[in-house]
Formats: sequence, C-alpha cells, structure tokens
Amino acid sequence: MGRGTDTGKVEESRVSPVKDHTEKKGISVIIPVRNGEATMMACLNSLVSQSLHPDEIIIVDNGSADQTVFLVKQWALVHSDCHPRIVTEMKRGPSAARNRGAKVAKGEILVFLDADCVVASDWIERISEAMDEGSGAVGGPYQGSLPAVEKYAAMSWFFKGEQPFSFSSPFISRFLLGGNMALWRRDLEKVNGFDETLHVGEDLDLSFRLKKAEVPLKYIPHLAVTHQTTSSTLKRVHRAFLHGMLQSKIAKRDFRRRLILSTFEKSWQLPFPCVIAIEGVSLTKVLGAMILLGCFYPPQALGLFLILALVWEFRMVYRLLRLRVPVTFSDCVLIPSGWASARLAMEVGRLAGSLRYGLLCW
Repeated sequence: MGRGTDTGKVEESRVSPVKDHTEKKGISVIIPVRNGEATMMACLNSLVSQSLHPDEIIIVDNGSADQTVFLVKQWALVHSDCHPRIVTEMKRGPSAARNRGAKVAKGEILVFLDADCVVASDWIERISEAMDEGSGAVGGPYQGSLPAVEKYAAMSWFFKGEQPFSFSSPFISRFLLGGNMALWRRDLEKVNGFDETLHVGEDLDLSFRLKKAEVPLKYIPHLAVTHQTTSSTLKRVHRAFLHGMLQSKIAKRDFRRRLILSTFEKSWQLPFPCVIAIEGVSLTKVLGAMILLGCFYPPQALGLFLILALVWEFRMVYRLLRLRVPVTFSDCVLIPSGWASARLAMEVGRLAGSLRYGLLCW
C-alpha cells in the first residue's frame, strides 16, 4: 500500500481452513481500533453470525491503552473459525490503521468497518453480491443512536439513493463512509490507499481519488451499520472545520486553473489562471445577504429570514419522515441549530484552507 508504513507487526494469528464460498476472491474485514473496549466485542460478535463468512477478520490496534487488545485476544481464542488476526500500527489515525490492515490482508475484497459499529447478519453477503455485480467500491449509511443532527446529515448525503456519484466540485457531500466501505484491493492500491496525513475526512478524500481513477462507486441504502457511540457538539463542529480545510485541499489538488461555481447539486467550471471555488448558496452568504438587506429594510429582512427558516424546517422534517426517521419536537430545534453550527465551521475551514493552500475556496 503506497501510503502504508512498516511500523506495525503481527502480534498473533489464528488460522483455520478457508471456506470455499470466497475462495476465488477472498474477503478480508479490517477493523481499526483505539481504546475500544466498550464497543469492540459487540462489533466482532456481529460478524460471527454472518450468512456469508469473511475469510479473515483483521483487528488493527492503533495504540490502545485500555483492555481492547486483551479482550480481542480472548475473543480470538474462542472464535478461531472466524480467522481473526491482530496487528499493531503505531502511527496514529484511522488512515494509517486501515492501510496497515490492507497491507497484511489476504483477500482481494477489503471491507472496512469501525470498532464502534455492529452489522446485520447479511452485511457481508450484500457486499459480496454488489462486488460480483461489477462495483469497484460500495458503502452504506450509519444508523443507530446517533444525535438527531448526525442522523439528518447522514441521510442528507444520500437522499437520492443510488444515483451516480458526481465529483465535479470540491463541495461534494456524497461519499463512501470509511467505517462502512468495501473495495477491491487493486483499486485501493491504484490510488495509494488512505491519505495518512488526514485524521478526518479521509473517506471523502479516498472517494474523490477513486472516482478520479474511474473506479465505479455504489451506495447501497440497506447496507447500514449501527453506531454504538455518539460524538459531542464540539467534536462535530471541529470535524466540520477540518472537512472545510480538506475541501480547499481537494480544490487545489484536483481543480487546477479552474473557476468552479457550485449551487445545490449543479456546478460549472471555466478555465482560469488560478483556483477559485465558490459555493453560490451557503449559510454565510445567506446570512450576509440578510444582514445587508436588514441595514436598509429591517422588517423585510426579518420576514424573509423567517420564511427561509420555515422552508428549511419543513424540508428537514420531510426528508426525515420520508426516510422513516422518527422526529421529536426537540429535533426540530436541535437539527437546524446543529446543522448551522457545522456549516459555519465548515465555511470557516474553507477560508483557513484557502490561506494555507493559496487559493480561494468559499
């Protein structure tokens, strides 16, 4: 793996005869973990009852200081028929851990799962079928006890289901999630694996590079994994800020000498001496327009703002109800406010990235 490191070493390997059903292609499940004692066992146990068993399960310890490694070794002794392998990657971050797992994996199909997720009994079978149908990389959503704003964000990314992925703009929101993804080994090697300089947004970056390499991506709505943990508002805002910086990096790397204007799901590109990427409709621009209008026509600006807020509210509720996500009254407050905080942080991240990478991305 191009971005992998040699710092890890195999600590223990339990090998038993490989079953015939995946003999030709081989399926390796790779699970990076760091201090995952609270969730790791549930994750591994959900893989035991699969209707189609993988050839191996590779657990990549990424510097755990709790009982994670001990618990995994005990589990491996009991479930040797699942072909568990425990390896260590000292370089911190999910990218380095996933690359390490891919480097030691024997299968041609690499399946990435997070240690705080559990899967349905047909998860591997659905992945295998999708790969047999010609997909280069497949993935699905997160579900479970996520905060309301995260549920909405996850569902919004893939609201149009299995429509083709479009990467004509750095301001994309639809990508394969790193904790619920499968792809061919050859395709991961083609793009040099996960970018180990990224600790957030590595899955967005990988999806972008896979699409650029003409690897077909497929989103499967029913290929869901259930998250067992949640993140704080501060972490979500920080993650959004880093995603904004990553969008600037992608604009610099993949849209050289281009003027990109994006609005909703459409984008236009023109040759230009430098890189300028503008999201025509964004939260900061809308708020700026409202403030400017309010300087001259305060009542009209307030009325327009309330109308836009109500339209957004109804749009949010409609999406969640259509996707059969339960909505409470508090969600109607938490989701818009949480979404707005994350969007503002992302746009600040774009400006920070613009200064860092020498372009205009906003």
